[in-house]
Amino acid sequence: MLKHPIKQQLATSYSEISEKVKIAKNDLHACQSTLNSLPTNTQMRLKENELLCTYKKLKKAEESTFKQKSRIQWLKAGDSNTSYFFKSMNSRFNKNKITSILDSNGYLLDTEVLIKQEVISYFKGSLGSSSHNYPGPQDLSPYINQAINPDYIPSLLAIPSTKEIHKCMFSMNNEKSPGPNGYNVIFFKQAWPIIGSAVTQAIQQFFTLGKLL
Repeated sequence: MLKHPIKQQLATSYSEISEKVKIAKNDLHACQSTLNSLPTNTQMRLKENELLCTYKKLKKAEESTFKQKSRIQWLKAGDSNTSYFFKSMNSRFNKNKITSILDSNGYLLDTEVLIKQEVISYFKGSLGSSSHNYPGPQDLSPYINQAINPDYIPSLLAIPSTKEIHKCMFSMNNEKSPGPNGYNVIFFKQAWPIIGSAVTQAIQQFFTLGKLL
């Protein structure tokens, strides 16, 4: 229910955020240049304050955006680390990029087309098998040296209480996302008085029904 309007708001306000920061900065500088020539102009002074607030707001949003994408937790947004966050984000993208792989015969594949074909072929061979001889618990038992104490099993299977869910949520880092919905933890923390009961109910239902809503 919230996801669509929030996405629309983000798309309207924060899409191409760096370009908006640049435009806001240029507008502010232009206003200040005019104000230097007309220092007593009250309207220009008010406009400068308005443009300055807009620039600061967009700059803060830009830093937060790059921080989320870079996954750097030990730096605080607001320290004008936009350049660092941007470089860190690009570094992460490059690090996660697959530029070459070896095929089943040991040959190096370094083009996007060949890599894609090899990956598809590999998983078709692995996942496309019709064999049903899957290992069961009895087959794995010789490889398991330690097992959970039977006395602990009931507590592990128990439905978490409201207090436990609240404690878990508020112990998470604000920039972490608790699921595929795209909302940061800070959203849940700030909106907990409104959505806390619904979130708690959804988590408890998962432990009861075994499926996500």
